[in-house]
Amino acid sequence: MLDPAVGSPLLALVALVLLAVPGAALSVAAFGPGRLPATTRLALVLPLGYAVAATVALALALAGVLSAPSFMASLAVATIALVAVAWRWRDLRGQPSALRRELSDEPVLAALAVLVPAAVMVSRLLVPEVLNLGDYTPFRYWSDGLEVAAAGGIPARSMQWGEMLPTATSKVGLNSFHGAMALVLGRGPFAPMGALLAVSGAALAGATLAFGRELGLRYTAALLPILLFANLSIGNVEQTLDLSGFRAEAWGRVTALAAAALAVRAMRTPREGSWLPEALAAGGLLGLGATTHLVPTAVVGGLFLAYGAARAAVDRRVVPVLRAGAVVAATAAVLGGAVLVAAPGDPGFRGPGNPGVYAELARELGFPPSFDPTLYLARGELDQEPRTSTSAFYVPPSETVERFSESIVGSAEGTGPPGWAVLLAAAVALGVVMALGTPDLRAAAAGTAAFGIGLLLVALAFSHRYDVFALAMFGERRLFDYTAVVGWLLLLAVVETGAVRLRGRVPVTATAVVTLAVAAVLVPASIPREREERLVTAVPALEWIAENVPCDGRVLADRRTLGTFEATTGRIGVIEGMGPYFRIPVLKVALARIVEAREFLAGPLDDSTFLAKYDVAVVVVTSTGGGLLGGASRLTRVARDRLANATFLEEVLATETVTVYRVLDFDGGTPPPPGTPFCHDGASP
Repeated sequence: MLDPAVGSPLLALVALVLLAVPGAALSVAAFGPGRLPATTRLALVLPLGYAVAATVALALALAGVLSAPSFMASLAVATIALVAVAWRWRDLRGQPSALRRELSDEPVLAALAVLVPAAVMVSRLLVPEVLNLGDYTPFRYWSDGLEVAAAGGIPARSMQWGEMLPTATSKVGLNSFHGAMALVLGRGPFAPMGALLAVSGAALAGATLAFGRELGLRYTAALLPILLFANLSIGNVEQTLDLSGFRAEAWGRVTALAAAALAVRAMRTPREGSWLPEALAAGGLLGLGATTHLVPTAVVGGLFLAYGAARAAVDRRVVPVLRAGAVVAATAAVLGGAVLVAAPGDPGFRGPGNPGVYAELARELGFPPSFDPTLYLARGELDQEPRTSTSAFYVPPSETVERFSESIVGSAEGTGPPGWAVLLAAAVALGVVMALGTPDLRAAAAGTAAFGIGLLLVALAFSHRYDVFALAMFGERRLFDYTAVVGWLLLLAVVETGAVRLRGRVPVTATAVVTLAVAAVLVPASIPREREERLVTAVPALEWIAENVPCDGRVLADRRTLGTFEATTGRIGVIEGMGPYFRIPVLKVALARIVEAREFLAGPLDDSTFLAKYDVAVVVVTSTGGGLLGGASRLTRVARDRLANATFLEEVLATETVTVYRVLDFDGGTPPPPGTPFCHDGASP
């Protein structure tokens, strides 16, 4: 039975322990007594724990020996080995007294380093797990992990769009981690996904707090994770929206921000030789991040470069920055590159390298050369008007700048302050910090401003370079979410500057009270529930499919889904698979299948040839509105009277939002390949 209404606190506690224990071990093994401030050390326990657990899972998966016993045993061995390293070389016995001294230096912020991640974790546990059915990607990420778990390693091929196609390796580290968690916590999907969402929220809050603290925020560091990841009320809330469901970006941001915290510390450490452990750890985290989710890794890598340039300018010392930066970059490139090369499958970046392949693909599928396959895949727009603009940009630069400004403050198009006012306010904030702030704050503000300019320039470059939707709009769709970091960091740098200059008149406890008050208002309001009642009506349909559809039967839905049926029912979806915007061979298969399914559903429904061709045992039709079953918009409107009159279909279940039809003449099909997560009970129902 699928029961998304049941929370997952017990599984979250198990996952928390699985990360916290090895994370603490890595912390004391890598950083001896007094090496890190107590706040940074405490805040990085979960991010470091993810690094250990994901690395262990990845190594076992690459070796093809991943299982629950092998993972738990290897994780225990890795943890013990780290403790042994700390005992032999890092003065483990001196850690308790050193930690007490560090806690006495900043007790309030250290306490917040525990309380804020805990608050975010609890808030994510209260997010209804059924909301994953209203998002497009959560079940794809979980399905990729299930495939690793079922194969006991990285499969060379995976089920996508009803076919076994080369596995995508761009998230091989994350997939291995999810595979290990599925083996330990159960395949779910709802409960383990909810548990991991909660733990990732705590880890992300910790990494962000550590990053803010290392940037120089002492009074306001704990506000940064609240404003970014537990806030649906003010400003740019995209980061919190992403943390309202099971997404790969969360763990990618965890590793990237934890790496940034350590990299910042390495770059601003003047003592000879004392920067190396932080730089190596930061590079290792970035390398792992490249196998977790490349976008946040690259974005935070850009932030790291911008901060490095600002740090060198403020300190007027280039060598320490270049030295630490080179070690971080080299370590990340070697580790991340080695894993991506070793993993079987296809990294799949042919599209960005040769955008002309999209026009070629359109012609192969019988569309005019102006047809944009990525626009159709993203928005379902089949009838596309040819682009007649003579501009050198996909979107006029003035519009891109305006949207960039709007995204900083989180205003909807045309509803907020004018773009020039936002940019002017950012410039004023920068000027205040540069004039009155400490060197750390000046470097942080200048680096943040440079990072924001970099986001805008990259968006303009993509808009100029490409003329297909997924690439030309990459900056606006994927990078502008990070403008929240720009806005909040500049604001907090101004507040921090004022607090520092009032030192002695503003007690630290007062800032803690303000932080807790802000959290008390924002965190409870960050728990979304508005779509729960609608989405839960789809669960009976998924349960019926899991219990009644034979293993060799497939599902045809009127929405393109990414992994919903694989994860929730263990059945193959005919038009279900990853979004292959940059994997051209897979994109060709996906579009051909979607167009063929659309023609069948929009047709007279008097012939079951299409259903027989793809071994379809059930047809699933949904009501209007986006996000049902983890799918985007419907492929086409399906007339209910034609469905009722189709002699080869029988309605077997209907809810407020989903109707399931059994294919009467289905007489068996090709069973799922062995070593895949389909029909996970091992037998046909």
